[in-house]
Amino acid sequence: ADDGPRHLERGIHVVTSAVRRDPTSPLGALKTTSRADDVFARLEAKRAGADDAIFLTVDGHLSEATTANLFVVRGTRIATPSLATGILAGTTRDWILAWASRVGLDATEAMLLPRDLRDADEAFLSSSVAGILPVTRFDGRVFRRMYLSLYGFPVEHSVERMKQLMLQLRDGTVERLQGSGIQGRKVLQRCLN
Repeated sequence: ADDGPRHLERGIHVVTSAVRRDPTSPLGALKTTSRADDVFARLEAKRAGADDAIFLTVDGHLSEATTANLFVVRGTRIATPSLATGILAGTTRDWILAWASRVGLDATEAMLLPRDLRDADEAFLSSSVAGILPVTRFDGRVFRRMYLSLYGFPVEHSVERMKQLMLQLRDGTVERLQGSGIQGRKVLQRCLN
């Protein structure tokens, strides 16, 4: 069953996986068809009543979810685990980092710890297939759902939909982005100039 609409409505509940990622592995950052650790972690998450699992590195840093990159937001800082954690350098991840910098957020790649995720104002997962999905629970911690709306970034939309909205805004075919308000429209106009 396609959980996409359900995940957009209620968000993603994630837990920490017992599987640890070794950033020094030559296969760590490659997209391969042999992802037994992803399957095991997803099963682990399901047993815990969660939707997905977050991997930690062997030294305890946040890495990524089973099929998506992770972002944490605190105030105007948006951070994602560094490539040094052995993650896949996702195209959606790169797009979000570039977008965040353009709209004046402090976008960074960092060596994040689980406490950074627990202390975040909000968090989300990103992938080219699933788009952008809000994390609403992590190991029992509940997040409020801000969706970076002050910056005109409705996370509940996929990246593809956001690109369409930006093009429509540039072309003048949409007067106002739903849910983003005037401030979000101004920010997006700045991005397009």
